[in-house]
Amino acid sequence: MSGRLSLRSHPWLMDHRIRNTALLPGTAFVELLLSAGRELGCDGLDELLLRDPLLLPMDGSAVEVQVSVEPANAEGARPAAIFSRPVGEKSWLRNADGILADANTAVPPLEADVSVMAGAVELPAEGLYTDLLDLGYGYGEAFQGVRSGAHEGDWAHSRIVLPEAARVNHRGFAIHPALVDAALHAAVRCGLLGEAAAGNISVPFIFSGVRIGQDPEKVAADQCYAVARRVAPDAITLTLADDDGRLLLSVDRMVVRGLALPGPLRTSTRPHCMRWRGTRSPARRARTEQAARTARTPRSTVCASSPVTTARSRKLCARPHAAGSRSPPSTRR
Repeated sequence: MSGRLSLRSHPWLMDHRIRNTALLPGTAFVELLLSAGRELGCDGLDELLLRDPLLLPMDGSAVEVQVSVEPANAEGARPAAIFSRPVGEKSWLRNADGILADANTAVPPLEADVSVMAGAVELPAEGLYTDLLDLGYGYGEAFQGVRSGAHEGDWAHSRIVLPEAARVNHRGFAIHPALVDAALHAAVRCGLLGEAAAGNISVPFIFSGVRIGQDPEKVAADQCYAVARRVAPDAITLTLADDDGRLLLSVDRMVVRGLALPGPLRTSTRPHCMRWRGTRSPARRARTEQAARTARTPRSTVCASSPVTTARSRKLCARPHAAGSRSPPSTRR
């Protein structure tokens, strides 16, 4: 699956920034793999490990994106990888590794309990994004989806509505990345992903057990209720449901890591202007990479377009490549 991505083709991505640098949200990586999985009959994502951030040039120039999916291994898992490079450059950056779920093992419950817990304290939406900006999270209008919230202990509840600014080139998603990203904001503000303090930035690192509840061809969700629950100092579970309690998305576990910002970032688009810090969860990473190493050599990768990439995406077929390669498969028209 190959295409191009830019702030011109998807202007709502301009509203996802750390300081003054726009970067693709982790939830968009989830969407890319879910889109690839739908082409192959895989209804879920067992694991996604984010390696390096995908920075979007602030001048609107495009980034090429490729998703490579291997044939199913003996356990029915399909290892996958996401690569990117600025248009015109030769070398590729491997941004993420994942494992797509076999369709027979990815059946989520049809309903979800997203009711407010008794004794919860209201988390007003007014001032929420000002507070998050003070902490270092630059959410523009397209990502300011929280309309109300509540908090109790290790639990956070929020009402999310997709802002109008995000409804540009937004059709065809399994679930809109801005809607899912907004479902994390109450958890961030309440400290469920680490102590809420200026400069203490936490970003998604691993998504495990991601399942879609409603058929995206029939249900184009633009609002939801979200519940986040802390299950470890650096991890939460996440559930999104519609107004009738029908499941839209569930994440068994999302692990975060710290992002160190080396001073003010203005308009730099260099891919190494930020660095990661924190622990890596070696066991989960080993599971992802082991599946990639043991998969059979593919005959081809899935060829399709994704709503995350530009509508003018080229449909490319990939030649076989080594499963552990840091570069994407070569392509032919």
